Amino acid sequence: MEAERLHHLGYNCAESVLGGVVAAHSQEPAPLRIATGFGGGIGRTGDVCGAVTGAVLALGWLRGRTRPDEKEIYARVSASIRGLLADFRTEYGTLTCSALTGYDLSDPAVLPRFADDQERRKKCAAFIDTAARLAADAVTTLAE
Repeated sequence: MEAERLHHLGYNCAESVLGGVVAAHSQEPAPLRIATGFGGGIGRTGDVCGAVTGAVLALGWLRGRTRPDEKEIYARVSASIRGLLADFRTEYGTLTCSALTGYDLSDPAVLPRFADDQERRKKCAAFIDTAARLAADAVTTLAE
């Protein structure tokens, strides 16, 4: 999947999911730079998993509203996001990067170990895959 390829190239979790989902559903390239600050649990704070925020960004980019009076679109996308969050939480027990990875990314001294940990990279690859799959399913459902 494209999200996995992007992550392997060095994009963070949020950039990878956004790029992968958008590539699968649009001819227009994803604006990866808007996802940069979401990696590592939003600015490397260990908060909400970047794969999850990337999925939310992809849903908004592909199916979000373009005018404030599009209240039905807003409601449908919001409901879809709530479902995505619930499904991810059911699968992994949490939405937070620190709990998922076991690293406190707010401590700069941890970052080299985080980057080099191959087991953590495998975990994050699974989070990316799951978030991209959930987002792709939601994009398809919202198109119906």
